[in-house]
Amino acid sequence: MPALIAFGRRWGIGSDDLVCFGLGLAAIHIFGIVFFGIIYHLHDRNYPCPSISVLHIFLIGVFVILSCLIILELAIGIISSRGTIYNSRPRRSLRYFLYFRLLLMLPELTWTALGTYWTFADSSDCPGEDIIVVRAAILANWCLLFIFLVMAYCLFDPLGSLPLDGRFGQEELERAQRVWERRCRIVCCCAQADTDGQAYSELGALFASVFLNMGTVPSDIAAGLVLVHRQQEDSQLLAEIKNGSLTRNNKLVMNPFDMSRKEDQMTLWNLTHYANYAKAAYGWPFYVYHNMISSQCSLCQYYRCCSCIRKSRDDLPVVGDNCCSCNYASIRASTKLNREDILYARYIDKDYELPFFVAIDRFTKSIVVSIRGTLSLHDALTDLRALPEEINIDGVEDAYAHSGICNSARKIKILLEQEVGLGSIMNNYRGFKLVIVGHSLGAGAAAILSILLESTFPELSCYAYSPPGGLMSIPLSKYSQKLVTSAIYRNDLVPSDNENDSGNSTVEEVIPLLTAARVGSGSFGAIRNVTDIDLFLPGRIVHVLEDQPSRSCGSKPTYKAFWSDFTAFDALLVTSGMIGDHFPDGICDALLHLMDQYPHNFDTEITI
Repeated sequence: MPALIAFGRRWGIGSDDLVCFGLGLAAIHIFGIVFFGIIYHLHDRNYPCPSISVLHIFLIGVFVILSCLIILELAIGIISSRGTIYNSRPRRSLRYFLYFRLLLMLPELTWTALGTYWTFADSSDCPGEDIIVVRAAILANWCLLFIFLVMAYCLFDPLGSLPLDGRFGQEELERAQRVWERRCRIVCCCAQADTDGQAYSELGALFASVFLNMGTVPSDIAAGLVLVHRQQEDSQLLAEIKNGSLTRNNKLVMNPFDMSRKEDQMTLWNLTHYANYAKAAYGWPFYVYHNMISSQCSLCQYYRCCSCIRKSRDDLPVVGDNCCSCNYASIRASTKLNREDILYARYIDKDYELPFFVAIDRFTKSIVVSIRGTLSLHDALTDLRALPEEINIDGVEDAYAHSGICNSARKIKILLEQEVGLGSIMNNYRGFKLVIVGHSLGAGAAAILSILLESTFPELSCYAYSPPGGLMSIPLSKYSQKLVTSAIYRNDLVPSDNENDSGNSTVEEVIPLLTAARVGSGSFGAIRNVTDIDLFLPGRIVHVLEDQPSRSCGSKPTYKAFWSDFTAFDALLVTSGMIGDHFPDGICDALLHLMDQYPHNFDTEITI
């Protein structure tokens, strides 16, 4: 299923992706012939309109053009459906039919323009209701032509003219980097600012190195994921994970929680308690999404409308919030904290600057730093800067971490030390411990931040919910086990999304299937060539799985928890829920239900 080659260049679509396009347009044009045929039948030579002969000529021309279009579009749809994913040879003549289809656009445009002139400028003597019908049909045809041109523009690949044999020189590579850099800037709607230039240049280089020699189109990725899903269903992998019997190198890498052990009890309690802080960091958009009906009633009591222009003695310690302090309101509504317990909140969203807040949890005697996960394009850029970067940690050799997240953690560290005054806060609250939490991107930043702050606050703890899989090297991951506890829900996509040799098992499954389908000479090996350093999950890992799904509307699902090794997440599980399992409410609700299953083990009720 290689990219379609037409006019001597590659396009962003496969030769077998035009079935619906061809047959769909043919169906629309068949309807058009029927529609214009009815108009022709109703308007004979005796119709009271001086321009009736012009209308007849126009309709005859429409019949001829539409008939040719229908024949060509049916042929395109039929030829595109030929062959299989393994054999594209029966579709080799498809491009010639596309050439004819494009040639027919010239008479189609000309005839539509003539019809537009007649119906809008030279038909004043004809009955208005009939002309309105013809005008509507012509406008619909203009819309179809516009959609066709937009599709052609979207499928145009600026790099499609590069050599088809995959032999690229420095000039071609630099051109690809410029194209990808421009795409990143357009997506983010960012100005050509000097402060952003380095970030986009690195992203352009990264995307170019990965995708330049990969002759695939989006449908290839979709087909590969479907094939891997079918293959995983037939294998024992899903069953082994669900049963907790997964092994790596003949070693069991999943051990069930023992709720009779104090350590497991406290781990589950802490994960459940601090999950609320990680979720609260997402601010008002997620709070409204999660509480559709009651959100405004809950938030309105904490709003401070016009706070951006109103100065008061008790001004909020919030930076970058909106005029009504909606993010501050959602933090209070989510955590039920008093105003004085929110020490600082920052919602400025820039490159490498993740929103976060600092709060006092008096119940657990802790100062909580909660970091927001991915919620903007700036955050997505941080996610994508995934090259390893060395961290200087005493006693740890080969300490590498995700560069984008590492830079974000360093910026938060500077803000905590210089703007928040974390050292003074900890001195003022003697006996309180420091707890750093986050979800997704925020979980990765929290894990690295805890390592950076350990020398200053050796008693700190970190709870990382759904952290990214390619976060830190093995030595750093093992070092972080004394600080970080990660929680992962079911088949979450992000913790398994690592780019290392042992973590490419899913890619290695896709490649033989798609190369057998003649995808092209490109391979995913370019991903591995970006770096030779493997990055994995941080800290100790708690994997929460669904034991029994909900049987009815009134029943609740049951869950079970396992201590897992990072090697248990070396394969991406392609399931229908792999994206939904990453949402913060999934892991929060699962932990809460898990607590409810062992009520006799806990003295304190937790509400999320």
